[in-house]
Amino acid sequence: MIPVAGYFAFYIPSVQQYVNQKITRTLSVQFGTQVEINKIHYRLFRRAHLTGFLIRDPLGDTLIYTRYVDGQGNLKLSSLAGKAHVFDRIKVDGALIRFITPPHGEPNYRSFFQSFQKETTQQFWPYIGFRSLTLTDTRFILQTGKKSTGSKVNFRD
Repeated sequence: MIPVAGYFAFYIPSVQQYVNQKITRTLSVQFGTQVEINKIHYRLFRRAHLTGFLIRDPLGDTLIYTRYVDGQGNLKLSSLAGKAHVFDRIKVDGALIRFITPPHGEPNYRSFFQSFQKETTQQFWPYIGFRSLTLTDTRFILQTGKKSTGSKVNFRD
């Protein structure tokens, strides 16, 4: 009964806003940069949708942005703080992954990846696995120096 009540409570705008703020604050602290999620939609026991998921680099530019993320698996609201989540499938649509290394400076992604190596990482990060990952309409930009290298990864073909 409580999981069902929690599910319906999640559709109350103030509850959604609270959960969204809690998740984005936690991720922002862990990554050491700004994280934004426009909307979270949860379906009972099986699915979660994120709309407008954004991770900024230390200079405030886009590091990772996805228009839409859909995760399907054994996902329960009561276990969101748990240690393991295995998704049957994750779909990402409209993603931009932007890794930039300026001529005299650190790559914009360094602090993001270093956040996974912090001492608190073992306590913070749950195990997240997936059996299937689908990327659609995804752009990956790898740039060094002032000019783009012209290197592109084509995820479509």
